[in-house]
Amino acid sequence: MIDQKWYDLADMLEAKYPELERYDEDIADAQGTREVLEFKGPAGMMRVVRESKPVLLDKTFHYSHRPGDTARTEYTFSDTEFSHKVRVYRETSDGWEELSVDSMNF
Repeated sequence: MIDQKWYDLADMLEAKYPELERYDEDIADAQGTREVLEFKGPAGMMRVVRESKPVLLDKTFHYSHRPGDTARTEYTFSDTEFSHKVRVYRETSDGWEELSVDSMNF
């Protein structure tokens, strides 16, 4: 999702649900950030998450044929380009259940 569409969606949800909570967090196991919108909708507590990660430019494998040494992988990420993924969750008794974005009517 491009930046302008994300900000339009966030502004529309903020206008529709004034109690909306908006915050950013770092992705624990990878590079990137996560923008989170939480609000109480008609189906209960909802969470819309946009993950932004740098684009992978190159993946280099370094092999070693020496005993006891292991192979390693070196990743090169872009400083300027990012990929974005939007996910929608609904709170259930077991935690957060992911919903299909296409089935949502914001």
